[in-house]
Amino acid sequence: MLIYKYIMLEKPKKNTIHEQTSDTPSTSSGKLEITKDTNLDQTTKILTNLIEGIQDGEGVNREDVNKLKKALDNIEVNLGPYPFPVTRLINLSKEELESQAMILQEIYQGNFSNLNQLKIITPLISKQLEKVNGDLDLESLTSAEGLTLPQTVGGDLDLFNLTSALGLTLPQTVGGDLDLFNLTSALGLTLPQTVNGYLSLHSLTSAAGLTLPQTVGGDLDLFNLTSALGLTLPQTVNGYLSLHSLTSALGLTLPQTVNGYLSLRSLTSAAGLTLPPAVGENIYLFSLTPEEIQKLKEDRPDLAGKIKKKY
Repeated sequence: MLIYKYIMLEKPKKNTIHEQTSDTPSTSSGKLEITKDTNLDQTTKILTNLIEGIQDGEGVNREDVNKLKKALDNIEVNLGPYPFPVTRLINLSKEELESQAMILQEIYQGNFSNLNQLKIITPLISKQLEKVNGDLDLESLTSAEGLTLPQTVGGDLDLFNLTSALGLTLPQTVGGDLDLFNLTSALGLTLPQTVNGYLSLHSLTSAAGLTLPQTVGGDLDLFNLTSALGLTLPQTVNGYLSLHSLTSALGLTLPQTVNGYLSLRSLTSAAGLTLPPAVGENIYLFSLTPEEIQKLKEDRPDLAGKIKKKY
């Protein structure tokens, strides 16, 4: 518990917490500063009682634990120039605190070159994102807590490591790609009305709660989706459409147009499958029987040359 250790230090040293007495945001990249008017003395007393109880063999007092959690939630520290609740920083190592402080200092000065390494964010930091032109790379964020995105992102929006859409509000328009590769649930997710590049929802296994844009300007990656129930696909996908893990066409309505390839490699039955009117490249149906493949080719002679049982 790095924060607890720092609280108990008597003298501030490099990378230690000390009280900030000025209203001016810190410009130090190597210190954690407790914002003024926080009840640090009470928190230290509760922590001391807990430690003494353990040392005296009395065990952990649950009431003191709950008091400590509440007290820590009310304490803010400045990491670089920005305030954070202590509880947001507890799980960061010393090295991570140092690197995050440096990145936050850069952001404060309008330098976004290391934005892709940012692991923690607040609404105050989010305001700086409006100054970013082109791509917005937030690939290291694993939580949307504190994240407020601009209404429009002109380039790519990279949220590669986000696993939950809880608290996430995406822009109305993404001018490039939207990468939500590691998102495992669509619950609470509202996608932009327009994605002009590819849309990666690679790790989704269920379409529950998923509403896709009407048009995806590039590829649409739904690689791990195992069921089409509840799935409404765009009318047009201008790149490839990957439904690699889908085993059944039950409930599946494909787009009118797929300009790239269409991957249905795990589909084990052609029952209920209606191919799009237009597919620009190959259609991969590796798990269907030769007889089913032949029947599809006979039904859709216009696509017969594109229907493939292997690469």
